[in-house]
Amino acid sequence: MKTTVSQAAVPVSKCPKSEIDFTTNVCGLVVFVGVLVLMAFNMEAVIALTFWLRQLTGMPIDNITVMCLIAIASGILTVVAIDVFVFRRHRTARVDGRANLGRVAIKFLALLAILGFGSIGYSTFPEYDGFYSRFFDAALLFLPVILALTFVYFWYVDRLMEEPEDGYYHMGRLLLRYMTNDRRFTYDMAYVKELVRVWMIKLFFLPLMFCYLALEVENLIGFNYASLVDLSGTVNESTSTIYEFMFSLLYGIDLVFATCGYIMTLKLTNSEIRSAEPTLFGWLVCLVCYKPFVFVVFDQYLHYNNGFYWGHWLQSEPALYALWAVIIIGFIVIYTLASVSLGFRFSNLTYRGLSTSGVYRLTKHPAYVAKNITWWMISVPFIPGDDIVLAAKLCAMLVGVNLIYYWRARTEENHLSNYPEYVAYANWMNEHGVLAWLGKLVPYLRYDEERAKRSGSVAWWRNV
Repeated sequence: MKTTVSQAAVPVSKCPKSEIDFTTNVCGLVVFVGVLVLMAFNMEAVIALTFWLRQLTGMPIDNITVMCLIAIASGILTVVAIDVFVFRRHRTARVDGRANLGRVAIKFLALLAILGFGSIGYSTFPEYDGFYSRFFDAALLFLPVILALTFVYFWYVDRLMEEPEDGYYHMGRLLLRYMTNDRRFTYDMAYVKELVRVWMIKLFFLPLMFCYLALEVENLIGFNYASLVDLSGTVNESTSTIYEFMFSLLYGIDLVFATCGYIMTLKLTNSEIRSAEPTLFGWLVCLVCYKPFVFVVFDQYLHYNNGFYWGHWLQSEPALYALWAVIIIGFIVIYTLASVSLGFRFSNLTYRGLSTSGVYRLTKHPAYVAKNITWWMISVPFIPGDDIVLAAKLCAMLVGVNLIYYWRARTEENHLSNYPEYVAYANWMNEHGVLAWLGKLVPYLRYDEERAKRSGSVAWWRNV
């Protein structure tokens, strides 16, 4: 059977049901934040635990890393518990059977090989020095526990899978074929390639998101909360303080779901990665938006600000200063709600189930729309000052950034169009989304199933 784009006419009168439960995601977030707050008020216990772990392992793990790990584990366990015991997702589209220990061992061999190659990559590229130390400390600290739990997980899931011979199984057989030179170990290369793509995504994004999350947690723990209620300063000073706090808090929430999303790719809860972006162009327009590539593309070629921001522009107008700050934060709220809507199924370059609730009821790409608007509002490149030519140049650079995100959105649509439920959702949004008027004004911006099918992203990667 080959997965293809649906050919059926899709009614636009009804939006498809979301596969992702918004309330579950909020519960996970509440537990994460609650545990973090409890630790913040009991730093002596955190310091004692960190010291004990240092003595036990000999690794220079710090307090922030320990806090992040405990909070992440608490949030994930909450979501898994709800999915398993309330929604019973582990029974969805599964059949009870017996685990094959030989098959489980082959899968585990594939996982060990993937982690081994990942470790070689991390130790080879200079990029993974310094900034990523918190992630590597955490990973090395819990690696034995993770491997033990993973083997048990493979065994349990193997007995519930309708198709237990998955990518891990085929990669394991590929390894055994070359290790033993035994041609009886046959394999399907399509499964292997898909698994490699999935793990390349996880190995790239998980360290990055974890370390960014740790920085935001550090900022929030060290924030001067008394300044939020200090009325002795000017309106601009009070606005700026609240703005900085909300900015850090909202991006911290976004990073919670990003980090947990790359960890929690579980068949047990039907949150596994169903497919990864199959085109090189889709990967390129995504990766250039992240460290280290962003420093080359955005800072060297699309550097759209010159150090003059909205605060400089409106500092003499307190009312407009406050209003502008509120609007920026409002769009960042939309951006963050997009992450909450995806929940612990968040991840770039993948499909893990349809989300049509929350802000995804408004537009197909709420995070991209909101983020790009905030960049215009924060950097205000359209304010010419004394140099209108420079202003035009900065605007052109920011338009270039916007175009990168436009192509990210387009390549994502092409990839997700392999799934009939997404096609139905995209067609519904053509008529009912808040930006439907823009698509009618500029037809090229409307979702087009046939165009998506011609893009090269149709599901060629897997033939069963």
